[in-house]
Amino acid sequence: MSNKTIYVCGEEKLLNLLKWILREFNEEVTILQSGSEEKLQLDLDKHFDMLFLDSETPTKPVVEFLRDIHRRKPALKTILVVFPANREEVMAIIKENLVRGVVVRPFTAEVVCNYVGKLL
Repeated sequence: MSNKTIYVCGEEKLLNLLKWILREFNEEVTILQSGSEEKLQLDLDKHFDMLFLDSETPTKPVVEFLRDIHRRKPALKTILVVFPANREEVMAIIKENLVRGVVVRPFTAEVVCNYVGKLL
């Protein structure tokens, strides 16, 4: 795997957890971070290979936010991090093919590493 960039949009705890989980890829992966949807919207013009999006971050419905991202960067490999609350919304997101995977909290390091390994 050549050097890839993963963008994490979410709270600081999620960023720290993903940095810890992805330490085994430390020479192959660079992690960028944003705590807000506004910053992510500005950074969409930058290059990154994968997006981990915390479903709690957007102020508008997450399905609308993902549609906007998908319109701007259709090839972006997006992983949605969710709480196991709104199954209908997650199913709609999957049916529209807006994400490459869903990670349900609480999750294990193995789940995240499997996604990163397969998608990058």
